[in-house]
Amino acid sequence: MASTAKKLKIDLSRLPDLTNPTFFPLYKNQSRYLVLKGGGSSGKSVFCAQKIIFRLLAERGHKFLVVRKVKADLRDSCFAELISIIRTWGLGDLFYI
Repeated sequence: MASTAKKLKIDLSRLPDLTNPTFFPLYKNQSRYLVLKGGGSSGKSVFCAQKIIFRLLAERGHKFLVVRKVKADLRDSCFAELISIIRTWGLGDLFYI
């Protein structure tokens, strides 16, 4: 079966402007688990969403599982953040939501 997927060129030059400078070096971290520390509103959740989207686009074969204790919290926070990053980065055409 022939692949109809387009080759995607990812422009990483804008990532420093879109990412909290504290977390930016962690884009290179390829550990299975990543533990982020920081106070409230420090950008941990935003960076997690950014890194997930980045890795989905930059690398093949990923599956991500995002969990929270309460299902309603998951939709209102994590899922909403992922959608926000997709829209902010102008990637809406690449994702089916």
